[in-house]
Amino acid sequence: MIQKKSGQQEIILIVDDNSSNIAILDEFLQLQGYQVRVAQDGESALEILERELPDLILLDVMMPGINGFETCSRLKQNPACQEIPVIFITALGDLSNKVKGFEVGGVDYITKPLQVEEILARVKTHLKIKHLQTAHSQHNQQLQTEIQRRLSVEASLREAQINLEEKVHQRTSELQNINYLLSRKISELQQTKLALQQALIAAEAASAAKSQFLSNISHELRTPLNAILGFSQILVQDVTLTEKQQEYLGIINASGEHLLKLINDILSSAKIKNNQIIVQENSFNLADFVSDIATMMRVTASAKGLELKSELDANLPGYVQTDESKLRQVLVNLLDNAIKFTDSGTVTLRVKVEDRSLQTTNNFSRLKKHFLVFDVEDTGAGISLEQKESLFEPFVQTRTNRQPSEGTGLGLSISREFVKFMQGEITVNSELGSGSVFTVAIPLKLARAADVEIKNSSKKQAIALQPNQPDYRILVADDLPVHGQLLLEILEPLGFNVKVAENGQQTLDFWRSWQPHLLLLDLQMPVLNGYQVLQQIKSATSKQQPIIIALTAKVFNEDRQKALAAGCDDFISKPFREETLLSKISEHLGVRYLYKEDLPSNLISDLSLHLTKEDLQVMSPEWIAQIYHAALLADDEQVRELIAVIPEERSDISEALVNLVNNFRFDIVIDLIEES
Repeated sequence: MIQKKSGQQEIILIVDDNSSNIAILDEFLQLQGYQVRVAQDGESALEILERELPDLILLDVMMPGINGFETCSRLKQNPACQEIPVIFITALGDLSNKVKGFEVGGVDYITKPLQVEEILARVKTHLKIKHLQTAHSQHNQQLQTEIQRRLSVEASLREAQINLEEKVHQRTSELQNINYLLSRKISELQQTKLALQQALIAAEAASAAKSQFLSNISHELRTPLNAILGFSQILVQDVTLTEKQQEYLGIINASGEHLLKLINDILSSAKIKNNQIIVQENSFNLADFVSDIATMMRVTASAKGLELKSELDANLPGYVQTDESKLRQVLVNLLDNAIKFTDSGTVTLRVKVEDRSLQTTNNFSRLKKHFLVFDVEDTGAGISLEQKESLFEPFVQTRTNRQPSEGTGLGLSISREFVKFMQGEITVNSELGSGSVFTVAIPLKLARAADVEIKNSSKKQAIALQPNQPDYRILVADDLPVHGQLLLEILEPLGFNVKVAENGQQTLDFWRSWQPHLLLLDLQMPVLNGYQVLQQIKSATSKQQPIIIALTAKVFNEDRQKALAAGCDDFISKPFREETLLSKISEHLGVRYLYKEDLPSNLISDLSLHLTKEDLQVMSPEWIAQIYHAALLADDEQVRELIAVIPEERSDISEALVNLVNNFRFDIVIDLIEES
């Protein structure tokens, strides 16, 4: 027999297989005055309901055994449980899952990651609705009882006094009118509830359409940016460029990076609004992390004549665990703003550990614990009180007796939301004319050195493959010739054997006949798209499977997950950095590079193998003019073709020139010819 416990405290049943989620919800709800019952699977939850009826159920969708939808369907078959509100907890964001939840009897959804303020608001709302429905039901029962009582009185009066029939009839009519009005009110409430559910579904569909639109726009913008930034990275390595050309190239690259940041800010803002941000924690070396950021931003600061300092407390841990990517974006945003609004003086990044407790929006205080704290202090113009009130709102740009700053006005808004997702807070302390201090505090999670992935130096310039390695074959699949050309320009000079396919069918043909070690695959191609190519390659058992890296302008997390689920071994977003591409290739193939920075100081002088201007005189003037022109253009392919015609008896000249080309020392070739 099911018993409903009496008492003033309301009972909430939590059904979740994740112990961490249970611990958070249990502690939070008990502190709010609720009794909590816990089950880690659907079967246990149904057993609890046989003994005791809760006031509300928080039900996880994805669980071992029977899932949340089946659990809800079963408990709703029990008449005693039909009126208990069920709120689903899920990481599934697609519309079909939400519709299914409403169909099996759910009243609401809470999407992971969990936010305790949202949970409390929804729990209170649905408990209040339940109480109102219970009161309404009781009131209706009272009315029905009253009707029956009056009808009974009517019968008694009819028997006792016939002349009272008209009056009894009148009273009965009044009660019927009341009952009619009450029924109509119930119908209106049901229609309103249905309309709200339909509006919710329509809003979610509109949100999905907006996300798809942003994804498509991002793809169209990133595609040409990939070529702009990619070729600018290649040109930076050209030692023959004049100082003015290097300056123009820097402007092109900086403008492209600025446009990429604007695109990323807009996408991040959209993801935040759609609750699509996922915290991906990893372990890393804290000192190296801070040093990398400071080194990168010091270039921007120096360009304005500012000093950028980094100060690390002596008691900082060596290794920490958090979302490194989001923390990096937050600190870069804050440092970028500090540099932008500081005309003279210093920008300082301080890192320390503090004991503190954060306050939630409903003033529920967390337990005091260790926090990792980052202060970004500047000597700029400061921020007025009016500006501080709206500083972290989207599309807000500050003014400091000047024109508004360039950008979207989303940087601080995104930073605040990222810090919230990391269970931290961001604050600002500033007065107009006295500079500003932005503070980021996130919970400190220690990591071990063994958990930290060793990263190769991504700032070194790879100039060739180290000797004694296989002849690596890389197949590039991209329908835009400019992207194929970009990858050829990056990979072939290093020593990779590269082929380019311009559609899905050609990709499969090259794969079957050429058997590449690695495939760089664009997912949007004509004839056969990337997913169709993946399906055919993965279904083949007679061929050796290549490493497949998706190389695409699609950047949403669901795009990445879809590609990995389809069989890709890794994922690179366009526009990509050359060091990222080479690092991924090394990671999957075990490739070892020769870096320019690692060459011994005396090697450069030995590259020419004592080649002299007299040695070149054995060749015709036309040949010398052609190789001089090719060296000026840094055209290694044409230079190699010219080297190939040098007589075999002068292999010393060929060997010296090949060494120079392999190490991008076209300047030495140019100097030798100009001396002659």
